[in-house]
Amino acid sequence: MPLTLSTLSFHVFTGAFIGFLCLLLAISMTCDPVRRSRKRRLHRVAHPDGRSSDRGARAGAPSSLRRSEPVPKGLRRIEAFFNRIPALGAARIQARLRRAGLNISITSYFLMISIIATIAYQAVGVAFSTGPAETIAAAAAAGLILPHMIVGFIGWRRSEKFLAGLPDAIDVIVRGIKAGLPVIDSIAVVGEEFSDPIGIEFRAVRDKVRLGESIDRALAEMAERIGKPEVSFLSTSIAVQRETGGNLSVALENLSTTLRDRRQMKLKIKALSSEARASAYILGSMPFIMGAIIYLLNPNYIMPLFTDERGQNLVYIGLASIGFGIVVMARMIRFKI
Repeated sequence: MPLTLSTLSFHVFTGAFIGFLCLLLAISMTCDPVRRSRKRRLHRVAHPDGRSSDRGARAGAPSSLRRSEPVPKGLRRIEAFFNRIPALGAARIQARLRRAGLNISITSYFLMISIIATIAYQAVGVAFSTGPAETIAAAAAAGLILPHMIVGFIGWRRSEKFLAGLPDAIDVIVRGIKAGLPVIDSIAVVGEEFSDPIGIEFRAVRDKVRLGESIDRALAEMAERIGKPEVSFLSTSIAVQRETGGNLSVALENLSTTLRDRRQMKLKIKALSSEARASAYILGSMPFIMGAIIYLLNPNYIMPLFTDERGQNLVYIGLASIGFGIVVMARMIRFKI
């Protein structure tokens, strides 16, 4: 079908707007001229002997002290504007980005939302030919939900990977303490010998302590970034030992054993609930599979569900029922340890 002038103008305008947003995103994620000098100064302070023993630094790992990508001067006012509006939740978004290990600014994040929303607006408008209100609502939902889900999934996967290696990291700290090393030197060994995310997080603790921050505060910030109670146990154990004294190696050994037992219990519960989860996956996907099969066999039979207003209402009710059932089944197989 040939494109009309209005449709062509729509595609040209949205394409140009997407290109403009991508250009702004590239500029916002480009390093400013002072980034290299700042990294060199931080490196000299973290390694006063003039050489680095950090294997991660030799491998080209990002600086553990860098909180986010620097924003050029032209976009810093936008950054300050986002931070001044409490309704945008800039602080919560930055915390989620740090938990996911994404070194991007809040400006870059909102530009990504704008790009996704614009692409969704064009895709929905072309594919479904909906009205302006429905198209804008779908685009806004895609722009807000998709980045939130992606960042949340990356943060969850990173936290789980951190927890999987935390007992081994604690064992290294215990062996270092028993060998006579200070706690911060044992933490530095963990940062050098372990891969990310454990390596970069413990290197951040080491660098902050070398810059003058207390080890208790540095570990508390690490626990806040990871967002898991197991990491808070480590921070609390070291903080309590520094206040009251006692054998830190024994406390950390008990903590390592407890963390392993907790992980084994979680894996056991996951295995026992695998049947219920498989049932939830099958029951949740069955309506969509059957709908696709019916559409392939007899499209005219199922199309009234999408073309007739009554059929559309039934589709909405069915999707809401499926979503409610998935939530109920997910809560039934979720256990807190």
